[in-house]
Amino acid sequence: MLDANENTLNSVELKDQTKTYCPEGSCSEHLVDKILHQFKQLSLASMGTAALAQDELEKLHQKLVKKGEDVEKEFIDKTNSFFQKSYEQAQNTFEAFSQGWKGPHKILEKMNIPNNSDMNRLAQKVEELSEKLATLEKKQEK
Repeated sequence: MLDANENTLNSVELKDQTKTYCPEGSCSEHLVDKILHQFKQLSLASMGTAALAQDELEKLHQKLVKKGEDVEKEFIDKTNSFFQKSYEQAQNTFEAFSQGWKGPHKILEKMNIPNNSDMNRLAQKVEELSEKLATLEKKQEK
């Protein structure tokens, strides 16, 4: 370690926790190499962390895109199904409504109850007969 009073290097602690004593000045190169080695290891670890994070983020991004595509497909399918069912219900309602208007006419026909056109023909015949009757009455008066 560095002696604070003399500002010289007296010993260096190694990885295996053994101490090596260096004569003054000879350990400085070893210490610089060790510091550079540690700095390189730290730099490599940082680059590895960044690369690993990038890989994981890319995997997560792909997973999120896939999930989004699945949700979009499901939404489109459900929307199409909803509109198809709505269309079919509207069509069935329209058919039932239009058949409902035909139904009373058929019932009235079966019961021999006249409809508007029958009533109009009858009114026209009554008018024609009224005119003939008026004509006959005029002839009898003469």
